[in-house]
Amino acid sequence: MKWLTTLVMISMLLLIAACSSKPATSLNKELELSSAGISSLVLDNSNGQIEVVGNKNTDKIQASVVANGSNMDKLKLSLEGKDGVATLNTFFEGQFMSTGPQTVDVKLTIPEKMKLEIKHPHRDGDIQVTNLASDVSIENVNGNITLKEIGGAIDLTNRDGGITIQNSSSDVNIENVNGHIQADKIGGTAYIELGDGSLDIDQVAKDVVIIQSGNGKVSIGDVKGKVTQSKK
Repeated sequence: MKWLTTLVMISMLLLIAACSSKPATSLNKELELSSAGISSLVLDNSNGQIEVVGNKNTDKIQASVVANGSNMDKLKLSLEGKDGVATLNTFFEGQFMSTGPQTVDVKLTIPEKMKLEIKHPHRDGDIQVTNLASDVSIENVNGNITLKEIGGAIDLTNRDGGITIQNSSSDVNIENVNGHIQADKIGGTAYIELGDGSLDIDQVAKDVVIIQSGNGKVSIGDVKGKVTQSKK
């Protein structure tokens, strides 16, 4: 019977060890890269909240990343610069084959004159960008986009989410499906393709072109240039 008692004790110890060594399901990480020689940043993020702030006093790209998921071994985190472009990867590989939620939230501080591109597209999370004197390009599905105090051209492709733009100094190009657009204080031309959503636009310094495929409400305020509306 002594051998049986010993076997039971060993089994219990192995069980306790297995339970205590569960793989991590969350990770906090800080990434940093000098902005010397870098003029633009490309962010590849599949699922999560994104916040980007421009800072005129910094010479670094700084990212705070919070990842949550059951397959942390599939998490790809990297920040590298090459040929004037910094690439920030914050996503789970094979995410669409995953059996559970996988999210990576990112908070970024970058030089205010650095161009920003969010691509591939980003899915399932809100995006907020403020205080950039550069161009911003975003592809997004299922989430809201908020842009404030943007000095360069804005190019947005969005589906199933709202868009808010305030104080843009240059041209704005938007293609949006199924969501409300609020655009105020646009310093350039606004070109908007609108499908199954509504639009409120005001205080535009140049022309406004609206191409609408749905029947959402369109409200146009003060526009200094020409307004052209058509159905798709």
